[in-house]
Parts: sequence; structure tokens; C-alpha cells
Amino acid sequence: MNKKLLSVFFAVLLCVVVSVPAFADTAEDYTPHLIDNADLLTGEEESNLLAKLDEISDRLSVDVAVVTEDSIGDKTPREYADDFYDYNSYKYNPDGVLLLISMEERDWYITTTGSAITTITDARRGNMEDAFLSDLSGGYYYDAFSTYADMCDNYISGVQSAVTTRKVRRTRRAPWGISRGARRFWFRLLSASSRRSL
Repeated sequence: MNKKLLSVFFAVLLCVVVSVPAFADTAEDYTPHLIDNADLLTGEEESNLLAKLDEISDRLSVDVAVVTEDSIGDKTPREYADDFYDYNSYKYNPDGVLLLISMEERDWYITTTGSAITTITDARRGNMEDAFLSDLSGGYYYDAFSTYADMCDNYISGVQSAVTTRKVRRTRRAPWGISRGARRFWFRLLSASSRRSL
């Protein structure tokens, strides 16, 4: 009896131990998409911006993040932004874009990883700079960060929909791996041969 009870106990214990890692992947394990260490935003602005960044990130499966720092030490903004994304647990890593603001240096940088590298090109970064830099320089941080988030959303969703459209077109052109022209040729050939046999 004791052996049976002990084996049941260990079987239950084993099931619990094996199932715990399945529940470990919660929202608390991920780095937030907004980290305002420089305190540039009010509490309400922070919660609104975080909700916006989370919604965009979850919808696109690409991290869209903002980090503000008082100082970044001896690193350049690029080095700090790259390291910050790489060494933190973002939800959709390696696909992400992060805007870093360094107040001591009065500098900023947008880093990209994964699929965002080809989406947020240098030209698009320039467009983003043109759109949000005046708000950033004027101290309208919430407006600048919202513009950044909206532009990331537009660029990434535009590229994702273009890829989907190309896949659909490719499917329409060659559903069985045969082009339209080849299908017409075979259809005509089969039609002609069936007429001859009648």
C-alpha cells in the first residue's frame, strides 16, 4: 500500500513540476515597452503611451519601445540602445524597434533588430526624425513619442500587408505550381485531343 501511495505522490509531483514552466511565460517576464527613467512623462501620459506601445507591439508581433535615461555613461546612444534591447527580455525579441532618449547628452537613437531592420530603413528614420524632433526639442515628449509610435505602426503594418498581398498574388498566379500561360496551353492541348477522339 505504501509503495502505491508513494508512486502516486511522485507521479502527481512530476506532473506539477513539468507543468510549471508552461505557466512561467507571463507578462511580468517581459521588459515593458516604455521605460521612463528620465521622468519626462506624467503618470497619465506614461500609462497612455504604454498602452499604445503594447497594443501596437501585440498587433504587429514586433516590439515598439521607448527608453529615456538621464545618462548613458561612456556609451554612444547607438551602443546603449543596441545593448538595452539585446540584454532585456522584450516580448517579440528579436523583432523590434527602440527609441532611446539620453537627457544628459541631449541625444537620441532608434535601434532596430530582426524584421524591423529592413522595415525601419535609414530613409524612414530620417522621416521619423523630421516628424518628431521639433516636439522632442520643445519638451513635448508625449507628442514626440506618440508620433514615433504611430510612424512605426504605419511602416511595419504597411510592410506586413505588402508581404501578405504578394503571397496572395503568388497563390493566384500559380495555385498548382503552374503559371496561367502553362495552364492555358495544357487546357487547349487537352481540349484539342478530346475533340479528335470523338
